[in-house]
Amino acid sequence: MKAAEQYFADVARTVQADAEPATPDGPRKAVGFADYVEAGWQIGNVGMAARNALPDVTAEDAPWYGRATANLATLAATPRRCWWAR
Repeated sequence: MKAAEQYFADVARTVQADAEPATPDGPRKAVGFADYVEAGWQIGNVGMAARNALPDVTAEDAPWYGRATANLATLAATPRRCWWAR
């Protein structure tokens, strides 16, 4: 049991280190599905207007499925009346 506990402790430390921002004032990295959705929503027009702030979470260094999830969340948060919907 000791080896399994050590393994999961190491994984938790790695995930926490990956989530820390590259710069002290910069956005943190997305590390899970909820973070990917949040990053996509925050980067969209509606998310930035609703929050009145720049994104707190970024999916730039995420795996392909994380970036895809963030992009889908960005599209879902896009207003219906866009330039292409005219």
